[in-house]
Amino acid sequence: MVRPWRAAAIGGLLAIFGAGGFVLWRAAKSLTGAAARVAADKRIEAEVVPPGEKHGGVFHLVFSAPSFSDAAFFQGRLHAAGESGVVAFNEDGSAAAHYRPGAELPPAPVTALAVAELAGAFGPELLLATDGGGLVRFDGRSFQRAAPRDPELCKMTALAVLPGGSALIGTASRGVLRFDGERFDWFHDSLRGRSVTALLVHEGAVWAGTAANGLLHWAGGRLSVFEEKDGLPDARILSLARRGEAILAGTPSGVAEFRDGKLARTLAPGVFARALHASEDRLFVGTVDEGIFELGKRTVREPEGPLDVRRIMGQGSVVAAVAADGVLTYEQGSWRRFSRDESFTLTHGDVSALGWDAAGRLWVGYFDRGLDVLTPDHTRLLHYEKEPVYCVNRLLSDPRSQNMIVATANGLAIFDAAARLKQTMTRAEGLIATHVTDVALTQDGLAVATPAGITLLDRSGARSLYAFHGLVNNHVYALAAAGNRLLAGTLGGLSVLEGDIVRTSYSTANSRLGHNWVTCIGDLGDAWMVGTYGDSVWQFDPSGGWRRSPGLPPGLVVNPNAMAVTGERVYVGLLNRGLAVYERNSRRWTIVERGLPSRNVTAVAARGGRLYVGTSNGLAFAMEEAIRIP
Repeated sequence: MVRPWRAAAIGGLLAIFGAGGFVLWRAAKSLTGAAARVAADKRIEAEVVPPGEKHGGVFHLVFSAPSFSDAAFFQGRLHAAGESGVVAFNEDGSAAAHYRPGAELPPAPVTALAVAELAGAFGPELLLATDGGGLVRFDGRSFQRAAPRDPELCKMTALAVLPGGSALIGTASRGVLRFDGERFDWFHDSLRGRSVTALLVHEGAVWAGTAANGLLHWAGGRLSVFEEKDGLPDARILSLARRGEAILAGTPSGVAEFRDGKLARTLAPGVFARALHASEDRLFVGTVDEGIFELGKRTVREPEGPLDVRRIMGQGSVVAAVAADGVLTYEQGSWRRFSRDESFTLTHGDVSALGWDAAGRLWVGYFDRGLDVLTPDHTRLLHYEKEPVYCVNRLLSDPRSQNMIVATANGLAIFDAAARLKQTMTRAEGLIATHVTDVALTQDGLAVATPAGITLLDRSGARSLYAFHGLVNNHVYALAAAGNRLLAGTLGGLSVLEGDIVRTSYSTANSRLGHNWVTCIGDLGDAWMVGTYGDSVWQFDPSGGWRRSPGLPPGLVVNPNAMAVTGERVYVGLLNRGLAVYERNSRRWTIVERGLPSRNVTAVAARGGRLYVGTSNGLAFAMEEAIRIP
């Protein structure tokens, strides 16, 4: 049975989203006329992929905790969307369906939602703006993607519904687009080249918030710009809302109220107004770390409720807030969690490192959320998120001690075979720097890479090497050890060490190496694969010879330590280009993107014929034999 407060909340939300598509005929005439004046040569080249596009391929996803940025009520269910895709919730808050990046959706985070009936559609659809994947239309059964050919135009940030069967789309750097269900064009030249954060349409006018250039007001073919010099509390606009005939703009320094196209006053000065919802007698202001402020006509309630609020919506006494980890409703003066979704395994989707321990458990490191330890069946054994384990750069198993070594931005952490923290090391304990970028097992101990040089750890203690001792550059990103030889990839090239001595160094100045910034090194046994930041992958042999690995296009960025070597293949994680796969026998490369939750591959690990690929938006796995090299 649905609780009365929940039924009221759902009813209120339905009214919100149903009313959102109604615009007066006068507004329709103004906006449609403006769009019609766009010249044919301003059309934007795009591809429209029909329903049935499959993203999954050979990869399977390990579900990460939901991270929401927007929500919309569609076909009787509340759909919340964000980095982890879209979750459709039933009236009781249970999850009815999941739609994941790299599976049903393109490999990109969802940034905004809107319900619209586009021209030629058979009814209302849910529109999804994505950061890199273009626009997605969902009719409740299948998805259709429309994507401009210019990648920058696919980085969409905001949506607003226009009358007449079209939608406005804000982009990260190119301004405002219009989509009529078949094609994209520029809404108006005056709105091009803008970094758009929010959109609102009212009475024939378009309001567009920007990331650094204030608030834009387009009406009657003319553009007005409001900046700090005009009284705006901040040039960065975070949110937009309407209260009656007033337009409200949330900024990091308060809420600006506009009436009759002019700035009238500032509300909640000093408040980081990330999300807004207004009624006739109340204004809700959502923040990142203070909760939600409630401003009455004469009173201001202390902030309460969820943190990291992304959007607030409501009607009358019913209010809903979209936070990073769920949706909450506000009834009878308190916030209650609406959504319940416990079907995830990973704490977060922003994976930075992968590694197996001696017991065959997969360790998953995150950029800012510590680490998870997973059993072979993907059950989360534990989550660790405390000093110094926050930003994880490398995970390495030491078979000699059964320890797991964790390199982080806050030091070196060593866990025992039971996954208990055993020891931590920072500069105070002998490292040349606290920030550890990589680690490698040496014959006698451990080599630790840092932005200040290398620290060698063995039974005799800690000793450090840097440029004074011959390193080509102090900032060391990657290490690889073979026998008594240690390779150090740096910001300025590659150095080869034997014991404590730097024997030689290579850079663009004295070798064929195409780029000095070395990000990862893989040991092939008789040679090394060397990834660079901006010049793809190179092969380096023990005699000092360099050659670009054939078959990969130049200019690829290899992410730090995103490389795994097996007996038959080499896997390399690329920045926004997917996974590069090298067949060692045929010496052929291919790049795989299909099925990955993001094209930004940040970590790779292979064991027992199974490959795990960490990305900035989730974790995927596949059997190696299923990945075909054409």
